[in-house]
Amino acid sequence: MKINAGLNTQDINDAINRIKWYKSFLQWKLEQFVSELAEIGIEVIQDNIKVEYDGEVRNFGDAVTFQKDIKGDDEAVTCVLIAEGHPYLKEWLTGSAKVNPLLMAEFGSGAWAIGAAQGTFPNQKHANHPPWFWRDMQGRAHMSYGNEPSRPMLKAKEEMEQQIREVANRIFGVNA
Repeated sequence: MKINAGLNTQDINDAINRIKWYKSFLQWKLEQFVSELAEIGIEVIQDNIKVEYDGEVRNFGDAVTFQKDIKGDDEAVTCVLIAEGHPYLKEWLTGSAKVNPLLMAEFGSGAWAIGAAQGTFPNQKHANHPPWFWRDMQGRAHMSYGNEPSRPMLKAKEEMEQQIREVANRIFGVNA
């Protein structure tokens, strides 16, 4: 943005007002930018929240609510994604340990878990003896052979990183 101004009071005040307007405009554009990237991430997460039990692969994308919390000030714009499971999916009970299905989708469970040996979850006695069973929050028993990690959060991060330039070009109208 180029601003030409004379040295009189009116020209200086006009220049200040144009700078204030541009600052607000840039803030609005930044909020659009982080919001669009967040939407891309949410879509990827919803497509990849897969957990297998009772002999079926189920996608919990419809059973998890996502919010984005965008905050901006004079220094920066931030966006936080918040994932919340519906009450019947929020926590699973296996033995005496509570498990979040989003974590099971991200890291796997039972024989499929990555980064840990099977059966190492606290008080998990039967995860390495397929099938194993867990109870939902209503007390219903479900059978599982474990869950291969579908990595929804990792995939969302990777997709958002790949889309940064394209989204920036679209929002700001320049090659970033």
